[in-house]
Amino acid sequence: MMARKSDADILRDASSLWVEKYHFEPTDDDIRDMRKAIGKEQRFLELSYENKELLFRGMLRVRRVDEMYRDLSASGTEDPDPMRAALEKFVGLAKENFGHLGTVARRWAELLEIEQGWPAQLHMLSFLHAAEDVAQISRTLAGEPKPRDERNTRPRRTKAETDGILAILKEVGVNVDGGTKGKSKEAQLAGAIVGYTRGKKISGAAFVKRLSRIEDDGSS
Repeated sequence: MMARKSDADILRDASSLWVEKYHFEPTDDDIRDMRKAIGKEQRFLELSYENKELLFRGMLRVRRVDEMYRDLSASGTEDPDPMRAALEKFVGLAKENFGHLGTVARRWAELLEIEQGWPAQLHMLSFLHAAEDVAQISRTLAGEPKPRDERNTRPRRTKAETDGILAILKEVGVNVDGGTKGKSKEAQLAGAIVGYTRGKKISGAAFVKRLSRIEDDGSS
C-alpha cells in the first residue's frame, strides 16, 4: 500500500502542474516547436535576434490564451478541465500551507523588486483571490451548455488568437496588410504562427480572410 502524500508534496505537485501547463517564458522545447512552425518564413528570417526572442514570448502568450479558451470550453465534461483542476488544487492547498506560501511571497517580492513582508503578502493574496475567482467561475459554467459549446466559443477564440497575433507582430515591426490578399511575407508569417498557436497552419490568404470576417462582424 502506497504511503499517502503529504499536503506539502501535493502542493508541490500542483505547482509543478501549473508551471508545466501555464508557464509564460518559452523553454527550449517551446522555441524548437516555434521554429518548426515559422522558421522557414522569409519575414521571420529578416527579424533581428532580439525581435525573434520577443516574438517567441508573444507566440507563447497567444497560445496560452487559446488553450484557456479550449480548456474552458471543455468545462462540464466528465473530467475537469486542466486549468480548473490545477487552480483548485493550488489555491486549496496553498491556503493550508502558510509557510510555503510565505516563502513564495518573499521570492516573488525579490523577482518584482518590491518590499518584502506586507506588500509581498498582499501581492500573493491578490493572486490567490483572482485564481479562486477564475476557478469558481469555471466550476459554475460547468453546468451551463452554452459556454462549453464549441459553436459559441469558436468565434471569440478565433478573434482573440487573431488579435493576439497582430499585436505581437506589431511589437516586432511587422504589419499585416489585408490589401495584398494574403500574398505578402507578413500575412504568410501570421498564418504560420497559427500553426503553432492552434496546431494547424493556415495560408496568408486564410489569415486575411479572418481579418475581413472579424471586421465585418465588428461593424454589424
